[in-house]
Amino acid sequence: MKRFCLAAAFVLLPFFALAQSPQPTPCPSCNTLLKTTQDDASDQTAAVAASFGDRPALGPYRKVTLALRAYHQDLADGLQAGAKDRLVTRLQNSAINPQKVCNMIMIYDMMIPIINSMTGQNLPIVPLPPFCLTPTPTKAANAAGNVPHLAPPAEAPLPVSPVKHGRGLKLPPPEKLSAMHLADAQRKAAEHKALALRAIAPLPTSYDARKYATPIKDQGQCGSCWDFSGVAMVETANILAGKLTPSTTAQLSEQYVLDGCAGSNGGCNGDDNTTVLGDAKSGGLPLTTAYGPYQEYSAGCHTMSGNGTLMYTASNWGFVSTSQGIASTNMIKAAIMQYKCVGCAVAAGNDWNNYSGGVFTGNDTDVDHDVDLYGWKDDATIPGGGYWIMRNHWGTNWGDNGWMYIPYQRCQIGTEAVYCVAGNPVPYNPGPNPPPTPDTPTHRASVLMEKGARLNKTNPTLVDKAIRAAEDVLQNAP
Repeated sequence: MKRFCLAAAFVLLPFFALAQSPQPTPCPSCNTLLKTTQDDASDQTAAVAASFGDRPALGPYRKVTLALRAYHQDLADGLQAGAKDRLVTRLQNSAINPQKVCNMIMIYDMMIPIINSMTGQNLPIVPLPPFCLTPTPTKAANAAGNVPHLAPPAEAPLPVSPVKHGRGLKLPPPEKLSAMHLADAQRKAAEHKALALRAIAPLPTSYDARKYATPIKDQGQCGSCWDFSGVAMVETANILAGKLTPSTTAQLSEQYVLDGCAGSNGGCNGDDNTTVLGDAKSGGLPLTTAYGPYQEYSAGCHTMSGNGTLMYTASNWGFVSTSQGIASTNMIKAAIMQYKCVGCAVAAGNDWNNYSGGVFTGNDTDVDHDVDLYGWKDDATIPGGGYWIMRNHWGTNWGDNGWMYIPYQRCQIGTEAVYCVAGNPVPYNPGPNPPPTPDTPTHRASVLMEKGARLNKTNPTLVDKAIRAAEDVLQNAP
Protein backbone atom coordinates (compact mmCIF):
# COMPACT_ATOMS: atom_id res chain seq x y z
CA MET A 1 0.00 0.00 0.00
CA LYS A 2 2.85 2.37 0.85
CA ARG A 3 4.47 1.64 -2.53
CA PHE A 4 1.20 2.36 -4.29
CA CYS A 5 0.75 5.66 -2.49
CA LEU A 6 4.26 6.78 -3.39
CA ALA A 7 3.64 5.83 -6.98
CA ALA A 8 0.33 7.63 -7.02
CA ALA A 9 1.99 10.76 -5.66
CA PHE A 10 4.39 10.89 -8.61
CA VAL A 11 1.78 9.95 -11.18
CA LEU A 12 -0.99 12.26 -10.04
CA LEU A 13 1.13 15.20 -8.90
CA PRO A 14 1.30 17.01 -12.27
CA PHE A 15 -2.40 16.57 -12.99
CA PHE A 16 -3.43 17.54 -9.45
CA ALA A 17 -1.15 20.56 -9.39
CA LEU A 18 -2.12 21.77 -12.83
CA ALA A 19 -5.80 21.46 -11.99
CA GLN A 20 -5.68 23.75 -8.96
CA SER A 21 -7.01 27.21 -9.70
CA PRO A 22 -4.68 28.94 -7.19
CA GLN A 23 -1.67 27.44 -8.98
CA PRO A 24 0.29 30.49 -10.23
CA THR A 25 1.56 30.54 -13.78
CA PRO A 26 4.67 32.44 -14.90
CA CYS A 27 2.67 34.35 -17.51
CA PRO A 28 -0.86 34.29 -18.94
CA SER A 29 0.28 32.62 -22.15
CA CYS A 30 1.76 29.75 -20.13
CA ASN A 31 -1.79 28.45 -19.69
CA THR A 32 -1.36 26.90 -23.13
CA LEU A 33 1.18 24.56 -21.58
CA LEU A 34 -1.61 22.92 -19.62
CA LYS A 35 -3.50 21.83 -22.72
CA THR A 36 -1.42 18.78 -23.59
CA THR A 37 -3.25 15.47 -23.71
CA GLN A 38 -3.32 13.26 -20.65
CA ASP A 39 -1.34 10.51 -22.40
CA ASP A 40 1.37 12.91 -23.48
CA ALA A 41 1.57 14.43 -20.00
CA SER A 42 1.90 10.92 -18.56
CA ASP A 43 4.85 10.21 -20.84
CA GLN A 44 6.46 13.48 -19.82
CA THR A 45 5.94 12.71 -16.14
CA ALA A 46 7.52 9.28 -16.60
CA ALA A 47 10.57 10.83 -18.26
CA VAL A 48 10.98 13.39 -15.48
CA ALA A 49 10.59 10.66 -12.84
CA ALA A 50 13.20 8.52 -14.58
CA SER A 51 15.66 11.40 -14.42
CA PHE A 52 15.93 10.92 -10.65
CA GLY A 53 17.05 7.30 -11.08
CA ASP A 54 19.79 5.60 -13.08
CA ARG A 55 17.85 4.20 -16.04
CA PRO A 56 16.92 6.42 -18.98
CA ALA A 57 13.29 6.66 -20.00
CA LEU A 58 12.35 5.20 -23.35
CA GLY A 59 10.79 7.00 -26.27
CA PRO A 60 11.04 10.59 -27.47
CA TYR A 61 11.81 12.06 -24.04
CA ARG A 62 15.02 10.08 -23.50
CA LYS A 63 17.23 13.11 -24.18
CA VAL A 64 15.22 15.12 -21.67
CA THR A 65 15.78 12.39 -19.08
CA LEU A 66 19.52 12.54 -19.69
CA ALA A 67 19.52 16.35 -19.57
CA LEU A 68 17.79 16.37 -16.18
CA ARG A 69 20.11 13.65 -14.88
CA ALA A 70 23.13 15.71 -15.96
CA TYR A 71 21.65 18.62 -14.01
CA HIS A 72 21.43 16.39 -10.89
CA GLN A 73 25.04 15.31 -11.38
CA ASP A 74 26.20 18.92 -11.74
CA LEU A 75 24.58 19.73 -8.39
CA ALA A 76 26.03 16.61 -6.77
CA ASP A 77 29.49 17.56 -8.07
CA GLY A 78 29.23 21.08 -6.67
CA LEU A 79 28.93 22.69 -10.11
CA GLN A 80 25.95 24.88 -9.25
CA ALA A 81 27.37 27.81 -11.22
CA GLY A 82 25.90 27.61 -14.69
CA ALA A 83 24.01 24.36 -13.98
CA LYS A 84 20.67 25.93 -14.89
CA ASP A 85 22.00 27.36 -18.16
CA ARG A 86 23.54 24.01 -19.09
CA LEU A 87 20.23 22.28 -18.42
CA VAL A 88 18.31 24.78 -20.53
CA THR A 89 20.81 24.37 -23.39
CA ARG A 90 20.52 20.58 -23.26
CA LEU A 91 16.73 20.83 -23.25
CA GLN A 92 16.82 23.22 -26.23
CA ASN A 93 18.98 20.68 -28.08
CA SER A 94 16.70 17.75 -27.26
CA ALA A 95 14.68 18.10 -30.49
CA ILE A 96 11.47 18.18 -28.42
CA ASN A 97 8.80 20.80 -29.12
CA PRO A 98 9.66 23.88 -26.98
CA GLN A 99 6.16 23.87 -25.52
CA LYS A 100 6.68 20.35 -24.20
CA VAL A 101 10.10 21.27 -22.82
CA CYS A 102 8.49 24.08 -20.84
CA ASN A 103 5.79 21.72 -19.63
CA MET A 104 8.38 19.19 -18.45
CA ILE A 105 10.28 21.83 -16.49
CA MET A 106 7.04 22.69 -14.73
CA ILE A 107 6.47 19.00 -13.93
CA TYR A 108 10.04 18.74 -12.68
CA ASP A 109 9.59 21.73 -10.37
CA MET A 110 6.39 20.22 -8.96
CA MET A 111 8.25 17.02 -8.08
CA ILE A 112 11.11 18.78 -6.31
CA PRO A 113 9.28 19.48 -3.00
CA ILE A 114 8.33 15.81 -2.65
CA ILE A 115 11.85 14.64 -3.50
CA ASN A 116 13.31 17.08 -0.98
CA SER A 117 10.92 16.01 1.76
CA MET A 118 11.66 12.32 1.14
CA THR A 119 15.43 12.67 1.09
CA GLY A 120 16.27 15.69 3.19
CA GLN A 121 17.92 17.27 0.16
CA ASN A 122 17.52 20.90 -0.81
CA LEU A 123 17.41 20.70 -4.59
CA PRO A 124 16.34 23.99 -6.17
CA ILE A 125 13.58 24.36 -8.70
CA VAL A 126 14.48 25.33 -12.25
CA PRO A 127 13.05 28.72 -13.27
CA LEU A 128 11.36 28.60 -16.65
CA PRO A 129 13.81 29.69 -19.36
CA PRO A 130 13.17 32.86 -21.37
CA PHE A 131 11.64 31.05 -24.31
CA CYS A 132 8.85 29.78 -22.02
CA LEU A 133 7.97 33.32 -20.97
CA THR A 134 7.88 34.92 -24.40
CA PRO A 135 4.91 33.86 -26.56
CA THR A 136 5.56 33.88 -30.29
CA PRO A 137 2.41 33.44 -32.44
CA THR A 138 2.72 31.00 -35.30
CA LYS A 139 1.08 31.74 -38.67
CA ALA A 140 -1.23 28.77 -38.27
CA ALA A 141 -2.31 29.88 -34.79
CA ASN A 142 -2.98 33.44 -35.98
CA ALA A 143 -5.03 32.21 -38.92
CA ALA A 144 -7.11 29.93 -36.73
CA GLY A 145 -7.47 32.45 -33.97
CA ASN A 146 -6.02 30.06 -31.40
CA VAL A 147 -3.89 30.92 -28.41
CA PRO A 148 -0.32 31.15 -29.74
CA HIS A 149 2.17 28.38 -29.13
CA LEU A 150 5.22 29.13 -27.04
CA ALA A 151 8.39 29.20 -29.08
CA PRO A 152 11.93 30.53 -28.71
CA PRO A 153 12.05 34.33 -29.03
CA ALA A 154 13.57 35.99 -32.06
CA GLU A 155 16.64 37.22 -30.19
CA ALA A 156 19.91 35.29 -30.14
CA PRO A 157 19.70 31.87 -28.39
CA LEU A 158 21.33 31.21 -25.07
CA PRO A 159 25.08 30.60 -25.34
CA VAL A 160 26.00 26.95 -25.54
CA SER A 161 27.59 25.82 -22.28
CA PRO A 162 30.20 23.07 -22.18
CA VAL A 163 28.69 19.58 -22.13
CA LYS A 164 29.93 17.22 -19.45
CA HIS A 165 31.01 14.05 -21.25
CA GLY A 166 31.46 10.62 -19.74
CA ARG A 167 34.86 9.21 -18.82
CA GLY A 168 34.97 5.96 -16.86
CA LEU A 169 38.49 4.51 -16.82
CA LYS A 170 39.39 2.36 -13.82
CA LEU A 171 42.83 0.83 -14.24
CA PRO A 172 43.60 -2.42 -12.43
CA PRO A 173 45.51 -2.04 -9.13
CA PRO A 174 49.28 -1.48 -9.57
CA GLU A 175 50.19 -4.95 -8.34
CA LYS A 176 47.81 -6.56 -10.83
CA LEU A 177 49.06 -4.34 -13.65
CA SER A 178 52.63 -5.33 -12.81
CA ALA A 179 51.72 -9.02 -12.96
CA MET A 180 49.88 -8.49 -16.27
CA HIS A 181 52.90 -6.76 -17.81
CA LEU A 182 55.26 -9.48 -16.59
CA ALA A 183 53.09 -12.26 -17.99
CA ASP A 184 52.64 -10.37 -21.26
CA ALA A 185 56.40 -9.84 -21.64
CA GLN A 186 57.05 -13.54 -21.09
CA ARG A 187 54.32 -14.81 -23.44
CA LYS A 188 54.94 -12.28 -26.21
CA ALA A 189 58.69 -11.90 -26.24
CA ALA A 190 58.76 -12.21 -30.04
CA GLU A 191 56.11 -9.54 -30.54
CA HIS A 192 57.88 -7.11 -28.20
CA LYS A 193 61.17 -7.71 -29.97
CA ALA A 194 59.57 -7.04 -33.36
CA LEU A 195 58.03 -3.81 -32.11
CA ALA A 196 61.30 -2.69 -30.55
CA LEU A 197 63.15 -3.31 -33.83
CA ARG A 198 60.54 -1.35 -35.77
CA ALA A 199 60.73 1.46 -33.18
CA ILE A 200 64.47 1.97 -33.63
CA ALA A 201 64.22 1.88 -37.42
CA PRO A 202 63.46 5.10 -39.32
CA LEU A 203 59.77 5.92 -38.92
CA PRO A 204 57.69 8.13 -41.23
CA THR A 205 57.12 11.70 -40.06
CA SER A 206 53.39 11.21 -40.42
CA TYR A 207 51.02 8.27 -40.54
CA ASP A 208 47.22 8.03 -40.66
CA ALA A 209 45.34 4.72 -40.26
CA ARG A 210 41.85 6.15 -39.91
CA LYS A 211 40.69 4.23 -42.96
CA TYR A 212 40.69 1.20 -40.65
CA ALA A 213 38.27 2.83 -38.20
CA THR A 214 34.49 2.62 -38.07
CA PRO A 215 32.49 5.89 -37.78
CA ILE A 216 32.79 7.90 -34.56
CA LYS A 217 30.41 6.87 -31.75
CA ASP A 218 29.11 8.56 -28.61
CA GLN A 219 29.29 7.01 -25.14
CA GLY A 220 27.00 9.71 -23.72
CA GLN A 221 27.27 10.36 -19.99
CA CYS A 222 27.79 6.70 -19.10
CA GLY A 223 31.33 5.97 -17.86
CA SER A 224 31.90 3.46 -20.65
CA CYS A 225 34.98 4.93 -22.39
CA TRP A 226 36.79 1.64 -21.66
CA ASP A 227 34.09 -0.24 -23.59
CA PHE A 228 34.25 2.02 -26.66
CA SER A 229 38.06 2.05 -26.68
CA GLY A 230 38.26 -1.75 -26.51
CA VAL A 231 35.56 -2.29 -29.13
CA ALA A 232 37.31 0.16 -31.49
CA MET A 233 40.51 -1.91 -31.24
CA VAL A 234 38.64 -5.15 -31.99
CA GLU A 235 36.84 -3.50 -34.92
CA THR A 236 40.07 -2.19 -36.43
CA ALA A 237 41.84 -5.52 -35.97
CA ASN A 238 39.04 -7.30 -37.84
CA ILE A 239 38.96 -4.63 -40.56
CA LEU A 240 42.73 -5.02 -41.00
CA ALA A 241 42.25 -8.80 -41.28
CA GLY A 242 39.54 -8.36 -43.91
CA LYS A 243 36.75 -9.74 -41.73
CA LEU A 244 34.89 -6.44 -41.33
CA THR A 245 34.57 -3.23 -43.34
CA PRO A 246 34.88 0.32 -41.96
CA SER A 247 31.17 1.07 -42.24
CA THR A 248 28.28 1.80 -39.94
CA THR A 249 26.78 -1.66 -40.47
CA ALA A 250 30.07 -3.31 -39.46
CA GLN A 251 30.17 -1.78 -35.99
CA LEU A 252 30.51 -4.14 -33.05
CA SER A 253 28.26 -3.89 -30.02
CA GLU A 254 29.37 -1.92 -26.96
CA GLN A 255 26.01 -2.74 -25.38
CA TYR A 256 26.75 -6.49 -25.49
CA VAL A 257 29.83 -5.82 -23.34
CA LEU A 258 28.09 -3.30 -21.09
CA ASP A 259 25.26 -5.76 -20.40
CA GLY A 260 27.79 -8.30 -19.11
CA CYS A 261 27.02 -10.91 -21.78
CA ALA A 262 30.68 -11.92 -22.04
CA GLY A 263 31.51 -11.49 -18.36
CA SER A 264 31.18 -9.11 -15.45
CA ASN A 265 32.47 -5.54 -15.69
CA GLY A 266 32.13 -2.14 -14.08
CA GLY A 267 29.45 -0.91 -16.47
CA CYS A 268 28.85 2.84 -16.39
CA ASN A 269 30.85 3.03 -13.15
CA GLY A 270 34.07 2.41 -15.09
CA ASP A 271 36.49 -0.34 -16.13
CA ASP A 272 39.50 -0.82 -18.44
CA ASN A 273 39.71 -1.51 -22.18
CA THR A 274 41.62 -4.76 -21.55
CA THR A 275 38.33 -6.16 -20.20
CA VAL A 276 36.85 -5.84 -23.69
CA LEU A 277 39.92 -7.41 -25.30
CA GLY A 278 39.59 -10.36 -22.93
CA ASP A 279 35.90 -10.70 -23.84
CA ALA A 280 36.74 -10.63 -27.55
CA LYS A 281 39.39 -13.31 -27.08
CA SER A 282 37.23 -15.61 -24.97
CA GLY A 283 34.04 -15.54 -27.03
CA GLY A 284 33.90 -12.60 -29.43
CA LEU A 285 31.61 -9.62 -29.93
CA PRO A 286 28.48 -9.43 -32.11
CA LEU A 287 27.52 -6.70 -34.53
CA THR A 288 25.35 -3.92 -33.16
CA THR A 289 22.77 -4.83 -35.80
CA ALA A 290 22.56 -8.30 -34.26
CA TYR A 291 22.45 -7.40 -30.56
CA GLY A 292 20.77 -4.01 -30.53
CA PRO A 293 21.70 -0.34 -30.19
CA TYR A 294 23.72 1.26 -27.41
CA GLN A 295 21.47 2.26 -24.48
CA GLU A 296 23.88 4.26 -22.29
CA TYR A 297 23.25 1.99 -19.28
CA SER A 298 23.62 -1.71 -18.35
CA ALA A 299 20.31 -3.26 -19.32
CA GLY A 300 20.96 -6.95 -18.57
CA CYS A 301 22.09 -9.48 -21.15
CA HIS A 302 19.62 -10.85 -23.67
CA THR A 303 20.08 -13.64 -26.19
CA MET A 304 20.21 -13.18 -29.95
CA SER A 305 18.97 -15.27 -32.80
CA GLY A 306 21.54 -17.97 -33.47
CA ASN A 307 20.76 -18.17 -37.18
CA GLY A 308 23.96 -17.04 -38.88
CA THR A 309 24.98 -14.58 -36.15
CA LEU A 310 28.77 -14.27 -35.97
CA MET A 311 30.99 -13.28 -33.08
CA TYR A 312 34.09 -11.29 -34.07
CA THR A 313 37.08 -12.27 -32.02
CA ALA A 314 40.59 -11.31 -30.97
CA SER A 315 43.22 -14.03 -31.29
CA ASN A 316 45.65 -12.04 -29.20
CA TRP A 317 46.22 -8.72 -27.47
CA GLY A 318 49.12 -7.24 -25.59
CA PHE A 319 50.79 -4.23 -24.02
CA VAL A 320 52.93 -2.00 -26.21
CA SER A 321 55.48 -1.61 -23.41
CA THR A 322 56.87 -4.29 -21.11
CA SER A 323 56.68 -1.88 -18.16
CA GLN A 324 53.81 -0.01 -16.52
CA GLY A 325 52.96 3.58 -17.33
CA ILE A 326 53.35 5.59 -20.51
CA ALA A 327 54.79 3.73 -23.50
CA SER A 328 57.52 5.49 -25.47
CA THR A 329 56.50 7.57 -28.47
CA ASN A 330 58.41 5.39 -30.93
CA MET A 331 56.98 2.16 -29.51
CA ILE A 332 53.46 3.52 -29.90
CA LYS A 333 54.25 4.60 -33.48
CA ALA A 334 55.61 1.15 -34.26
CA ALA A 335 52.46 -0.47 -32.82
CA ILE A 336 50.17 1.82 -34.82
CA MET A 337 52.01 0.90 -38.03
CA GLN A 338 51.72 -2.79 -37.17
CA TYR A 339 48.17 -2.95 -35.76
CA LYS A 340 46.66 0.37 -37.05
CA CYS A 341 45.06 1.17 -33.69
CA VAL A 342 46.49 1.49 -30.18
CA GLY A 343 44.19 1.89 -27.19
CA CYS A 344 45.48 3.81 -24.20
CA ALA A 345 44.53 5.82 -21.14
CA VAL A 346 44.72 9.59 -20.87
CA ALA A 347 43.97 12.44 -18.46
CA ALA A 348 40.83 14.07 -19.90
CA GLY A 349 40.37 17.20 -17.82
CA ASN A 350 37.52 19.69 -17.96
CA ASP A 351 39.25 21.59 -20.77
CA TRP A 352 38.59 18.59 -23.00
CA ASN A 353 34.88 19.41 -22.96
CA ASN A 354 35.53 22.62 -24.92
CA TYR A 355 37.91 21.18 -27.53
CA SER A 356 36.69 21.93 -31.05
CA GLY A 357 39.72 21.21 -33.25
CA GLY A 358 43.35 22.07 -33.84
CA VAL A 359 46.30 20.90 -31.75
CA PHE A 360 45.23 20.60 -28.12
CA THR A 361 47.10 22.86 -25.69
CA GLY A 362 45.89 21.66 -22.28
CA ASN A 363 47.88 19.34 -20.05
CA ASP A 364 46.03 17.38 -17.36
CA THR A 365 47.45 14.72 -15.06
CA ASP A 366 44.52 12.75 -13.59
CA VAL A 367 44.26 9.65 -15.82
CA ASP A 368 40.55 8.89 -16.14
CA HIS A 369 39.69 8.09 -19.76
CA ASP A 370 40.35 5.44 -22.45
CA VAL A 371 40.86 6.48 -26.09
CA ASP A 372 42.42 5.12 -29.30
CA LEU A 373 45.35 6.32 -31.41
CA TYR A 374 45.31 5.95 -35.20
CA GLY A 375 48.30 7.95 -36.36
CA TRP A 376 50.65 10.85 -35.80
CA LYS A 377 52.40 13.83 -37.33
CA ASP A 378 55.85 15.05 -36.32
CA ASP A 379 56.12 18.83 -35.99
CA ALA A 380 59.09 20.49 -34.30
CA THR A 381 57.04 23.63 -33.61
CA ILE A 382 54.72 21.71 -31.27
CA PRO A 383 55.78 20.95 -27.67
CA GLY A 384 56.77 17.30 -27.60
CA GLY A 385 57.73 17.33 -31.28
CA GLY A 386 54.40 16.35 -32.82
CA TYR A 387 50.89 15.09 -32.13
CA TRP A 388 48.79 11.92 -32.12
CA ILE A 389 45.64 11.43 -34.19
CA MET A 390 43.31 10.39 -31.39
CA ARG A 391 39.84 8.92 -31.64
CA ASN A 392 37.42 9.85 -28.85
CA HIS A 393 33.93 8.51 -28.14
CA TRP A 394 31.98 11.72 -27.56
CA GLY A 395 30.19 12.00 -30.90
CA THR A 396 30.98 13.95 -34.05
CA ASN A 397 29.95 17.30 -32.56
CA TRP A 398 33.01 17.18 -30.30
CA GLY A 399 36.52 18.01 -31.48
CA ASP A 400 37.33 17.65 -35.16
CA ASN A 401 34.35 15.46 -36.09
CA GLY A 402 35.09 13.31 -33.04
CA TRP A 403 38.90 13.32 -33.35
CA MET A 404 41.58 15.15 -31.36
CA TYR A 405 45.15 16.14 -32.24
CA ILE A 406 47.06 15.86 -28.99
CA PRO A 407 50.84 16.42 -28.58
CA TYR A 408 53.11 13.54 -27.62
CA GLN A 409 53.39 13.08 -23.84
CA ARG A 410 50.54 15.55 -23.22
CA CYS A 411 47.83 14.61 -20.68
CA GLN A 412 49.59 11.31 -19.87
CA ILE A 413 48.61 10.09 -23.36
CA GLY A 414 49.92 6.59 -24.04
CA THR A 415 49.35 5.27 -20.51
CA GLU A 416 49.01 1.46 -20.53
CA ALA A 417 48.95 1.35 -24.34
CA VAL A 418 47.60 -1.91 -25.81
CA TYR A 419 47.04 -3.46 -29.23
CA CYS A 420 44.75 -6.17 -30.63
CA VAL A 421 45.05 -8.92 -33.25
CA ALA A 422 41.94 -10.36 -34.93
CA GLY A 423 40.89 -13.98 -34.70
CA ASN A 424 38.47 -15.90 -36.86
CA PRO A 425 34.76 -15.14 -36.48
CA VAL A 426 32.82 -17.91 -34.72
CA PRO A 427 29.10 -18.75 -34.77
CA TYR A 428 27.08 -17.33 -31.92
CA ASN A 429 26.16 -19.96 -29.36
CA PRO A 430 23.41 -18.79 -27.03
CA GLY A 431 24.07 -21.65 -24.61
CA PRO A 432 26.98 -20.19 -22.60
CA ASN A 433 25.40 -16.73 -22.47
CA PRO A 434 23.25 -15.77 -19.47
CA PRO A 435 19.52 -16.26 -20.00
CA PRO A 436 17.56 -13.10 -20.72
CA THR A 437 16.65 -11.20 -17.57
CA PRO A 438 12.88 -10.83 -17.15
CA ASP A 439 11.93 -7.20 -17.66
CA THR A 440 9.74 -7.00 -14.58
CA PRO A 441 9.13 -4.05 -12.25
CA THR A 442 11.00 -5.95 -9.53
CA HIS A 443 14.05 -6.38 -11.76
CA ARG A 444 14.01 -2.77 -12.87
CA ALA A 445 13.76 -1.63 -9.26
CA SER A 446 16.68 -3.86 -8.27
CA VAL A 447 18.81 -2.45 -11.10
CA LEU A 448 18.13 1.07 -9.89
CA MET A 449 18.85 0.27 -6.25
CA GLU A 450 22.00 -1.63 -7.14
CA LYS A 451 23.37 1.35 -9.04
CA GLY A 452 22.27 3.79 -6.32
CA ALA A 453 20.54 7.08 -6.84
CA ARG A 454 22.78 10.03 -7.60
CA LEU A 455 20.27 12.18 -5.78
CA ASN A 456 20.90 10.61 -2.37
CA LYS A 457 23.94 8.37 -2.29
CA THR A 458 23.66 7.54 1.41
CA ASN A 459 20.15 6.09 1.42
CA PRO A 460 18.79 5.73 -2.11
CA THR A 461 16.29 2.95 -1.45
CA LEU A 462 13.24 5.07 -0.69
CA VAL A 463 13.76 7.36 -3.65
CA ASP A 464 14.45 4.51 -6.07
CA LYS A 465 11.37 2.53 -5.03
CA ALA A 466 9.11 5.53 -5.39
CA ILE A 467 10.49 6.53 -8.78
CA ARG A 468 10.37 2.99 -10.14
CA ALA A 469 6.87 2.44 -8.85
CA ALA A 470 5.75 5.63 -10.55
CA GLU A 471 7.38 4.62 -13.83
CA ASP A 472 5.83 1.16 -13.68
CA VAL A 473 2.33 2.56 -13.13
CA LEU A 474 2.75 4.97 -16.03
CA GLN A 475 4.32 2.53 -18.49
CA ASN A 476 1.97 -0.38 -17.71
CA ALA A 477 -1.26 1.58 -17.47
CA PRO A 478 -3.90 0.42 -19.97
